Amino acid sequence: MGYIDNDLFRSPHRLMTKDQKSREEEIIAMIQSELNKRSNELDGYVVSLFGSRAAGTARPRSDFDIGLIGPEPITPKTLL
Repeated sequence: MGYIDNDLFRSPHRLMTKDQKSREEEIIAMIQSELNKRSNELDGYVVSLFGSRAAGTARPRSDFDIGLIGPEPITPKTLL
């Protein structure tokens, strides 16, 4: 795969309880696992985190905005 910067997934935990931090870490692990499973299909792509998590302003229920930048559109089959 092109490039995954694991530091992108580290956001400040200013407003989160211990359980929320644990859940965030679980979600990050799930995202990284799924991207790793698709490493062959994503060769040549860059994975990018954007939005409030990337800006460090995420709240406890903020989503994870992830972009895949590459030479051509990714098929739905790759994402499912």
